[in-house]
Amino acid sequence: MSSSTTPIDPKLCPLCGGNNHCANEEGTGVPCWCLTASIPKEAIEQVPEQMKGLACICQGCVKSLKEAHPHG
Repeated sequence: MSSSTTPIDPKLCPLCGGNNHCANEEGTGVPCWCLTASIPKEAIEQVPEQMKGLACICQGCVKSLKEAHPHG
């Protein structure tokens, strides 16, 4: 009865798997950029349910989705 779930790494973007450069996880002492960013709902909808609220979407994914959905 082993579980096949992989631990969630809060430093990795849940969409592309790359480094999300989360300021909270990097210990910079400043708030993460995503706290004030406008993130398209399409991006949030693509985050797997088990990762929602646990890892930041990276700026590259947010930018790509804003370009793909400019009015979203």
